[in-house]
Amino acid sequence: MKKIALLFTFSILIGFGSSSQQYWTQKASVPGGGRQGATGFALGNKGYLCCGVTTIHVQDLQEYDPLTNTWTLKAPFPGNARRCATAFTIGNKAYVGVGAIGPTYTFFTDFYEYDPTMNTWTQKASFPGPGRIDAYSFTIDNIGYLGGGDSSPLIYYNDLWAYNPSADTWTQKANTPFTPRAGASSFDIKGKGYVGFGLDVNSNCLTDFWQYKPTVDTWFQKASCPGAGRFSSAGFSMFDYGYFVTGYSTSTMKDFWQFDPNLNLWTQLFDLTGTSRSDAIAFALNNKGYVGTGYVGPGSTVYINDFWEYTPDWYSVGNINESSIGVSIYPNPTTDYIIVNTKKTNDDIYVSIYSLEGQKLIQNSTLHGTKSIDVRSFSPGVYMVRLEQGHTVEFKKVVKE
Repeated sequence: MKKIALLFTFSILIGFGSSSQQYWTQKASVPGGGRQGATGFALGNKGYLCCGVTTIHVQDLQEYDPLTNTWTLKAPFPGNARRCATAFTIGNKAYVGVGAIGPTYTFFTDFYEYDPTMNTWTQKASFPGPGRIDAYSFTIDNIGYLGGGDSSPLIYYNDLWAYNPSADTWTQKANTPFTPRAGASSFDIKGKGYVGFGLDVNSNCLTDFWQYKPTVDTWFQKASCPGAGRFSSAGFSMFDYGYFVTGYSTSTMKDFWQFDPNLNLWTQLFDLTGTSRSDAIAFALNNKGYVGTGYVGPGSTVYINDFWEYTPDWYSVGNINESSIGVSIYPNPTTDYIIVNTKKTNDDIYVSIYSLEGQKLIQNSTLHGTKSIDVRSFSPGVYMVRLEQGHTVEFKKVVKE
């Protein structure tokens, strides 16, 4: 293997504002024309878009391959065509259900499992709560969670349900302490679920933000987003950060926000380059974000099918050997250990190592001085080292041979 001599450094200053090295790139549009109210999810190295409304309610499943920038039609969703369904992933399977067809709405409770290896759907236990649209979902420790949503202009929900795929059973959890809402957005990070935004029964657009800990079946309020209240925004997570983009308040939006759960801090990033929208899909693949489809506003029939890729700071290449917070990492490449040397501070610096797929492999904390980290068990390849001191976070690439 050819040795790589440079240690690439990636820096992010966490605070209000954004780095000029982040960018959006337009990718291949979703086939079939514009649509809104689709459901998106990621499995392995592929992204998926399911159902929604084009000129009619549809049942197709489209698979996106970021390596070839192509969409492939897969086995269609076996239930009724619908919009605003909800999906979560557990292991290498996706679970899709609820949603509605209208405008004289029928609200569904059926749920289905999608296996991408076999390209097959299997009907699972129906959702035991009332049928609904615009629910939120997340996954923690191989359990899927679904809550919120609405089934009429006057019926909004604050319930929460857990799905166990091994037993094919649903269990109701404690109701949420926050306002019942539809069109909230969600993601999961490090064994916790996060939910924010949404629309309440009085048509108020919300900004509050909450964390769910399943071990105690309890919600904890976090810092509200500094941006405008909204509903039907798109959320995803990667590298232990959560992201929200687009949505609707008095008009459609394209602003983009990052949430750091360790600091309980919001950062505004570069706006989505494409059209302002709501009811888009979003997912993360290989630590890049993807956002697409949606419509330009409630009551509009202008649906869009463009698709965008977000590249965060740490994919921009530099060649600085030492970080701005006085940390050097060597040798690089390495075969067994990396040395983290902190020379310029007496404050704690937290060190984490991730795979390029976003899996946290090691977390340590170190004071000024030197720490040796064992990477002998790592497979050969490229890894990301995350350095955190106060409100400053930096990423470095290292190579294991």
